[in-house]
Amino acid sequence: MPAPPGREGGSRAASRRGLAVRALAISAAVVAGPDAEAVVLDWSVGYRGEYSSNAFRDPEDEQEEWTNIGTFDLAAEEAAPRWRGTFASAVEYREYTQNTFEDETVADVDTTAELDVLPQRLTWLLEDHFAQVPIDIGDPDIPDNRQNTNVVTTGPSLQLRLNRANALIADARYSDYYFEETEADSERVLGGLRLRNRRGPSLVVTGNAEMTAIDYDNDLVNVDFDRGDLYLSIDYTPPGYEATADLGATSIELDDGREASGFLGRSRFTRLVRTNLRTGVILTAEFSDTGRDLELAARAPGEAVLAGEEITGDIFYTQRAEVFFARESPVGGQGGAIYYIDRDFETAPGDESISGFRLELSRTVSPTTTATLYGDYYETDFRLIDREDRDSEVGLSLRYRVRRRLAMLAGVEWEDRRSTDPTEEFTEVTGYVGLSFGP
Repeated sequence: MPAPPGREGGSRAASRRGLAVRALAISAAVVAGPDAEAVVLDWSVGYRGEYSSNAFRDPEDEQEEWTNIGTFDLAAEEAAPRWRGTFASAVEYREYTQNTFEDETVADVDTTAELDVLPQRLTWLLEDHFAQVPIDIGDPDIPDNRQNTNVVTTGPSLQLRLNRANALIADARYSDYYFEETEADSERVLGGLRLRNRRGPSLVVTGNAEMTAIDYDNDLVNVDFDRGDLYLSIDYTPPGYEATADLGATSIELDDGREASGFLGRSRFTRLVRTNLRTGVILTAEFSDTGRDLELAARAPGEAVLAGEEITGDIFYTQRAEVFFARESPVGGQGGAIYYIDRDFETAPGDESISGFRLELSRTVSPTTTATLYGDYYETDFRLIDREDRDSEVGLSLRYRVRRRLAMLAGVEWEDRRSTDPTEEFTEVTGYVGLSFGP
């Protein structure tokens, strides 16, 4: 089957996958290094059998499915004198016994490596993030609506110390963004200049100037653009508090002659109420795009969610507010958040607002058994297509440690969507049992 107009075919995709493989190989080598004893390694292998009452998440034609899933998780970390590296992967092979979908392998792989070319002066960064995301975000999350994505970023940072308190930092980054199905592949080049001032043991203030050039592979459905960011960063960490903020402005010039500009604000405030209880607030307002959100989601899971009913190369202005808490104790923990997200696209009909909450409660029932109860509810208003969704999810998971390295797993989950578009509604009940073996 030929590639769609304006999109390269298999050779281009193969070369991108080759780039990802080479990046992973290089990063793994940097992480391992010559001193293998310094590597902190964690791994697990397992099996999970999963039942679904509505595999296609269809509003009428509900089809049951039993899936056999083999799992392998691997994580490694090292901080040597001249390099720092992390590697984390979660790989699953899924066999669909009722043939509702083709058998598949899914994976999330995150790799970061940083090399000190000249100690305290010049460093080189290499990152690779591979994951699956939806093809159409507004449709149910099923295998037929899933695509591979990969983000590779590399480049140097040069630091010049002006005195004990001040440093000048210059960054250069090249990034390659790959989407298996969506017409949003792009290459990005960023140049940054920063003046950092350490004003005390708990306060660092940095002035930042960044320029980014975004070049899409398919110019028939996307518009290339240049982005400039000028902002002040504040990092304040007195005892019991953590506060970070970016405040400034963004200017965007698109190749079709359009321009966009606006306020840039990113802030996160966390308070340590007690040694085991944290509360906080996240506030953001900034221009973004699908590729940028994809990388942010990889760097900080839960901090960014892909936007719009479908993935596009369009830019959008996003605003977010979230209040969260997390508590831990010897017998369990609790966590939760209330959040609101609003996105306004420049041209694509993806304007939306999302509001909801999530809650998680865990309990150590016995020295060998842990139970976790979780729930999530959110409402999505797709403003330009006259559609509103209400999504609910409730689940219970159990983990029983049979032996030091062997654990039994079980869980059940109920997920439901109500919508003003009846074709998008569904209810699904899933349950699983499994085993996990690891350190």
